[in-house]
Amino acid sequence: MRADPFFTIITPVYNRPDCIIRCLESISGQAYNSYEVIVINDGSTDDTLQKIKSIASKFTIFKLINYPENRGVNFARNRGIERAQGKFIIFLDSDDTLTIDALVTIEKSINQYPNFFHYLFKISDRIDDKNIPDEIYEYQFKDWLSGKASGDYVNVIQPSCFNGLMFVEEFRIYESLNWLRVLRQNQKQLFIPSVVIQVERDRPDSVTREYILDNKISMQNTYNFLYKFIDWYHTDFKTLGLLNSLRSHIKKGFFLGVALGETARNEYLIKQLESTTFERKLYKFMNNHVFSPIFYRLIIAKSQYNKIKKKNYENQPSYLLL
Repeated sequence: MRADPFFTIITPVYNRPDCIIRCLESISGQAYNSYEVIVINDGSTDDTLQKIKSIASKFTIFKLINYPENRGVNFARNRGIERAQGKFIIFLDSDDTLTIDALVTIEKSINQYPNFFHYLFKISDRIDDKNIPDEIYEYQFKDWLSGKASGDYVNVIQPSCFNGLMFVEEFRIYESLNWLRVLRQNQKQLFIPSVVIQVERDRPDSVTREYILDNKISMQNTYNFLYKFIDWYHTDFKTLGLLNSLRSHIKKGFFLGVALGETARNEYLIKQLESTTFERKLYKFMNNHVFSPIFYRLIIAKSQYNKIKKKNYENQPSYLLL
């Protein structure tokens, strides 16, 4: 490995003894020699740590960071970013694997199109996805805010893009809250339609299941996320002329707030709503504890319906299905 690696691969892991070896072997098996791997054991309580050590001891590319308590993927990614020495960072989840020529493919693409700080590549379950281009494409910040660009990609990004914009550790998930700040600062990202990661979906221990609004904790976490999301980005929505998208997010947050009795914070959401006087009065009327149990039961029922209909919570979190 060269003194200054081209890539830093960051892999947070929590209680994944069944797949972490497979993940790490997909990295060590690359026909490539300019990379480092930072594995963050985020408080695993099983034999995940032992399995990491068993393979890390065989290869100098692996750097292990071990934390005794589980703090969530945002915390773990930040610790990896802080220690990254590579020119570009690649995030690889512990239940996913690199394709056999992934790093060669990525470096070749960067060298061919060198004027970007942030590149995006395909994951395996988006091969036939009609919502993403089938050719090289330059995304803009507006694409992400409007929802034209959405879902999972492989992010290959320079560490400097995170200066002052680290993942929000207040939330264990909801990485998108911070990604939008990074995307706004960079303004453009180059998408390369090459599959470089094989993903595993529908695991029973997937953190994306925390998005499902079938209990009060997930509702509260989603409301807190939406409240901060609207607070951080409402000006961008208005500046870019995306008022309908903003209204949609505000309404989702508002009804969750009513269900949770968050009437005081809901007043702020109503202020951000570009609407008629009548509609504002209607929202103020509904922003009442009297309606809390009604909306709470409706949201639970809707969540259960979505699960029955087998909605894809991986690409469309349940707060989008209200």
